[in-house]
Amino acid sequence: MDYTTLLEVSWLEMGGIIFLVLCLIAIVVIGVSLCFVSYKAVDTWFVKSATGEGVVVGKTHTPGYWRDSEFYDPLGVHTARGHYVPDEYLLVIDVRDNRAQIRVSEEVFAAYDQVDAIKVSYSYGRISKRLLIKNVLYA
Repeated sequence: MDYTTLLEVSWLEMGGIIFLVLCLIAIVVIGVSLCFVSYKAVDTWFVKSATGEGVVVGKTHTPGYWRDSEFYDPLGVHTARGHYVPDEYLLVIDVRDNRAQIRVSEEVFAAYDQVDAIKVSYSYGRISKRLLIKNVLYA
């Protein structure tokens, strides 16, 4: 048996094999993305929300800053453009022994201290059973 003919593969056949592998990779990536999106949809969309009282157990303030981004135009000239990332105010709230954080305004952040009671609208994930705080009701 002549094994040299088995190793001779034309570029057309190799291109077809590469195309099939790339299609398989694309199908897997699309499938994983659809699974992630459908999980998030089932877990969080159209879930009944409840109103209740929680306790502020943590506060985090991240000051605003400028973030520089580097861009290259087709001529190869380097230009740097920055954009401002605004201040971020987060409250960590405990509702029925479950904790979650929510981004709030500066006024709401200043109005509450740790261990203060806070009225919130919340729900739980259908699958994850994770606390999802919708908003702070009274500031």
